[in-house]
Amino acid sequence: MKTSKVIFIVLTGTIAFIILAAVADLRLNGRTGITEFYVEKTQIPEFSFLNVKNSRIEILNGDSSYLEVIYLKGTTADKINFQFRNDTLFLFDNDAEVNVYSTFKNGKLPMELNKAIVSLFNGTPENMPAVTLDISSKNNSRAYIGKFKTDSLFLDLHNSSVTIENRVHVIRGTLSDSSRLNLDQPGEISLKADSTSRISIY
Repeated sequence: MKTSKVIFIVLTGTIAFIILAAVADLRLNGRTGITEFYVEKTQIPEFSFLNVKNSRIEILNGDSSYLEVIYLKGTTADKINFQFRNDTLFLFDNDAEVNVYSTFKNGKLPMELNKAIVSLFNGTPENMPAVTLDISSKNNSRAYIGKFKTDSLFLDLHNSSVTIENRVHVIRGTLSDSSRLNLDQPGEISLKADSTSRISIY
């Protein structure tokens, strides 16, 4: 079963559970049980390079560059640990998931991942240009490329994994130290993998 189908089934089941729980709470306690969330945004300069360590982030295209965290009503938003050096954005030691928005004006995004979990999706506008990704990853980092327009992908994976759910025209790179690459609708491929690593096309 494709990863996208599994995600869809899990999301559908989760939504159904939340609805049933809300209805039960309303009948038993006379309240809706609806949870309110707030969003806190931090404007940042446009960046050309991304370095992520010990953090979980979601990357989306947007009309401007900013960081975003979502938190429950009645609680305090988690502090976002980040720094800028020249045109590099560093995100490190964040407990909450951080949403990272960018315009991707230069059409490419190199990133270094260290004990990181990164997901990429289309935000707004949906007619964003295709982006070239260059991912260097280590220490059990994971990257998931969903419906994110990617023209070319360059990889240097060490004990890490990458899953791609959309078509990428060119994929090149190396895998080592028990790395994993899962591909859907691949185009031109030029990859090297050691005996501990695996490449799957589905």
